[in-house]
Amino acid sequence: MKYFLQYTLKHPMLVIFAVVVVLLGGVYSVINMPVNLFPNIEVPVVNIITHYPAASSQDIELLVSRPVGEQMRAIAGVKRVASTSIQGISQVTVQFTWGTTVNDARQAVQGRLSQLSGILPSGVVPRLESIGTTLQEVAGYVIYGAGDQVSLRTIAQHDLVGRLMEVSGVSFVQVLGGDRRAFNVKIRPEELVGANLTINDIVSALSKDNRINIAGYIDRSSREYLIRGNALLESLDDIRLLSVKGAGQNSIPLESIAQVSDGIVPRHYVVQGDGVPAVAVVIHKQPTANTISVVEGVKKTMADIGALFPSGTKIKMYYDQSEIISEARVEIMHGLLIGMFLAVLVLYLFIGQLKPTLIVAFTIPVSLAGTLAVMGLLGLTFNVITMSALTLAIGMVVDDSIIVAENIFRRRQQGFSEIESSIQGTLEIVGPDVSGTFTTVSAFLPLILITGIAAVFLKPFGITISTALLASLLMSLTVVPMLFSRILAQNNPTSFAGSKVISTLNNINGKILKFSLGHRIIVLLIALIIVCVSIGLIFLGKTTLLPPVDEGAILIEYVTPPGTSLAESNRIGGMLDKIAMADPDVSCVYRRTGSPEVGYQVEGVNRGEIEIKLKSRQIRKHSVDEIMASLRKSYSQLEGVVFLYHQPTQEKIDESFSGLPALFGVTIFGTDTETLISIGEKVEDILVKDQAVNNVINNTKIKSPVLDVNIDRIKAAQYGVDIGNVLNTVQALGLG
Repeated sequence: MKYFLQYTLKHPMLVIFAVVVVLLGGVYSVINMPVNLFPNIEVPVVNIITHYPAASSQDIELLVSRPVGEQMRAIAGVKRVASTSIQGISQVTVQFTWGTTVNDARQAVQGRLSQLSGILPSGVVPRLESIGTTLQEVAGYVIYGAGDQVSLRTIAQHDLVGRLMEVSGVSFVQVLGGDRRAFNVKIRPEELVGANLTINDIVSALSKDNRINIAGYIDRSSREYLIRGNALLESLDDIRLLSVKGAGQNSIPLESIAQVSDGIVPRHYVVQGDGVPAVAVVIHKQPTANTISVVEGVKKTMADIGALFPSGTKIKMYYDQSEIISEARVEIMHGLLIGMFLAVLVLYLFIGQLKPTLIVAFTIPVSLAGTLAVMGLLGLTFNVITMSALTLAIGMVVDDSIIVAENIFRRRQQGFSEIESSIQGTLEIVGPDVSGTFTTVSAFLPLILITGIAAVFLKPFGITISTALLASLLMSLTVVPMLFSRILAQNNPTSFAGSKVISTLNNINGKILKFSLGHRIIVLLIALIIVCVSIGLIFLGKTTLLPPVDEGAILIEYVTPPGTSLAESNRIGGMLDKIAMADPDVSCVYRRTGSPEVGYQVEGVNRGEIEIKLKSRQIRKHSVDEIMASLRKSYSQLEGVVFLYHQPTQEKIDESFSGLPALFGVTIFGTDTETLISIGEKVEDILVKDQAVNNVINNTKIKSPVLDVNIDRIKAAQYGVDIGNVLNTVQALGLG
């Protein structure tokens, strides 16, 4: 160690060059490191979401969830498969063993799903969602006001989406709500029977005569012409004049047996913004993209699209993940700067000289720059976890430099030269310095070695803290001795700001030490009591998966009894919208009741989500918790409705981990449905009595009403009626 110190002191430019490289590496990492809310979440959990409109939960279980689940259980490395089947929606959660990457998990699931072709009902398409899918949702807008819902959705889908996809870092854009234009064919049953036709004949004619055929190409006069047969139905007249022909019958125009009119595609969900029908645009970013940069690009694009929509159209942002990150970053940076200032101030008060204080203070940014450079090399990101670790490290990184500086300073006061005091002062303290640092690092080492879901959040924290401590140790053994060897000796002040405090503390410490040595049993008992109390406080304290963050938004789920119609759920949702909009701290209210047939949402028509965007904390008068408590009080007056209160990002994590709109649920297995329902009610009673649990929902409590149409096969055979035609007719009656 002595030769190392002598070498660094003889070659100060080498140390300075190394410091410059570290600083440049830290600056480069700051500029290029992605900024996200949480670390990169690589959890091997895949949710398979399948929409089958109008199907009962029993049919969903039999026709979708069970075949999908059986295929998933055959995949190597699968740890757990669970399914949730509700009216119209199936969600199968596949959990792989830890160490499986999300991409490998998705590929394995997709490969098994391909084997279900022809097994799942016609038109049913499973979609994959992982934890990253929902957390990559970084911005959301509602568009409402002028214009009809068809034109608003058309503009959003065909014009706005293209512009948003041009923003660097955007992965995909989802459009919800609004209406899509369609041609409605309303069949007159009496004339259909009179023409001796069936629903199948109509469907066959519409599909067969509405297509494009590519017929090849021909050469004429040195030019090649592509041959394209066009039979698309592009207008109402095309459909009215469509020829329909049954078996052995002459063809007749469709208008003779049906009424053809303009209409919209049926939609079994509702999207509203500020209490009126709206179109929602949800922007997702790429996994490695910088959240703040992506959202800034999206905001810039949205600010320039006014000419796309009719005059008077309102465009409001209801979700902004970058706002959460920016506010958290500002708060953490404030804490970091205040910590640095206080550390330097206290150091100056106790040393009493400026130059030694500045030397120790200089090691703080250099240590942090080195930490940031290592974080960049390891692929870490700026997020709530790593920034909190940096803030915590501020008070720890100065320890090494302080003890080395103090010992060198003491040697200088004893008359040693600059070089001798730097070498001797460092050598005397290097053992305790290194052992103290590695002792602290060893306390964080388990966080680096941990595996499982906890590693996603704890490993970046442990790496950041450990790197900062090791960087500070390196600074104390290189930069501090080198700088002290270059400053002139100063007179030892007999009195400085902290001298009296130090003297007082020394006296108190001497008395405590004397008492401890004379009353060892009492000291050990006191220490034992402190340890026991500390352990007890650990279990009494509130435990959460993630640190609490004021997201500036509230997400409220409302659940009505199974079987509640979409119209009734929407009516209740409208009442809830008005209550939320009456709060002066609310800037925008977005609500979705039910789920679109394409997407990863899993709410039935008896459920809805209300996302409430609050004004910025500088403007609003109340905190998130206070606003949530006020809404809870108002909403509790509605009977028969259960509410779940979250913040948007926390809810996304909970639902992705558990497959439920909460962090955990209780699953009861068995073959007898009635017995399961009975046990479920008992479990519900137990959970309701537990004060630590709230908002308990038992989905088996009320069954959804089902109108069964059973075919009498004997009579169908007597009348020569094809059962398939009957079922298709029933489907046309219900779904169109």
